[in-house]
Amino acid sequence: PTNLTPLQLYQDFLILQKEVLRRNTQLIPGARHCIQWCRNQGWKIGTTTGYTEDLMSVVAPAVAIQGFEPDCIVCSDHVTAGRPAPWM
Repeated sequence: PTNLTPLQLYQDFLILQKEVLRRNTQLIPGARHCIQWCRNQGWKIGTTTGYTEDLMSVVAPAVAIQGFEPDCIVCSDHVTAGRPAPWM
């Protein structure tokens, strides 16, 4: 039993989730090659995620080091309704 509110529990969870993301964010095998092919075609790269901007502040630098820097990132807290709503 705990006296924490749901918001406090969620905030505590986010601390743990960020640490897990820092240690484990890896590009999907073949993604860097695919992205480079798209760039060679002159295409812009955008991505959507169910993560919040706060979580993506951990993920984006981690994947940039691995060669993935999208031109646009839309996070779940950038829109009025996330997935499966069409706003992303």
